Amino acid sequence: MTYPLACGVVDPKKFVCKSIPHSWLVDARGVVIWAGHPSGLDESTIEANLKELAIPPVPELPASMSKIAALLKAGSAAKAITELAAHVKKPKTEADGTAAQAAIDATEAFGTAQLAKVDAAITAGKYHVALEILDTLAVQFKGHDIGKKADDKKKELLAGADTKLEMSAAKIVLAAIASAQAGKFDEAQQILAQVALAKKYEATKMVLVAKPMLDAVKAQAAEGAGGGRK
Repeated sequence: MTYPLACGVVDPKKFVCKSIPHSWLVDARGVVIWAGHPSGLDESTIEANLKELAIPPVPELPASMSKIAALLKAGSAAKAITELAAHVKKPKTEADGTAAQAAIDATEAFGTAQLAKVDAAITAGKYHVALEILDTLAVQFKGHDIGKKADDKKKELLAGADTKLEMSAAKIVLAAIASAQAGKFDEAQQILAQVALAKKYEATKMVLVAKPMLDAVKAQAAEGAGGGRK
């Protein structure tokens, strides 16, 4: 029987199973959000998580701008835009100026699209996604208008009467995700329980995120504890 295999630098504790075939769905943070027989993984679950996957653009640039390309790959969008603007102002060639402007446009379009994803995540009740995007943009676009908008939006959500508690829960969920990423499933369960099982958050939208996440982490912990086949 022929079937595809993949390998990479991952924590093997995340990927254990008791039977085959077995599949995992991993989100943009590297967290296993679903595990089981492939027939049980529906397209809607995959599509919903793909929408949250953000890949910053790295436009093709002339060799003379290799350092700027490196900045973009590292996520230093604001610094890259500043360097690109200098090439637009005083290009070595017309082609260089055109490439630099196209890179600026693509990078700023990405940032703007990410800000729009924040609103979509809030509407969907995924405040942890919104918080993570805002924190990332604040770093990537520090000193740029997009970074300022991200900071302002976060402050607004943290202070809002209807969103303050949601953001509090979001911070807890992100901490749990970090623990799960490190393979600390027991710790992740304890952290998630602070939202999923606490009366304080029972009326929030984030509890609808935390409960299934808690179940998924428990299942993954049980798989690992059972000495599943790697």
